[in-house]
Amino acid sequence: MGTAELKSNLHKLIDTIQDSKTLTIIYSLISNSFNNPQSSLTPAEKKAADEGLDSIAKGNIHKHEDVMNEMKKKYPDLHK
Repeated sequence: MGTAELKSNLHKLIDTIQDSKTLTIIYSLISNSFNNPQSSLTPAEKKAADEGLDSIAKGNIHKHEDVMNEMKKKYPDLHK
């Protein structure tokens, strides 16, 4: 995937995110890489991030609200 396509895909993905917490994490990740180039990802972290981004690009996403409702059903004692 070339740089232009990668940027385009990132823009599309970010535009679909409605959860401000997720957007904040992404913003922090990107801004930290510019502000502190010494703190780079380990190969394992990069692999995990790449796998996650690939999964998102393939449409494997879930709404935060749906996930939370599932967890409340699965673990009702933790959500009282």
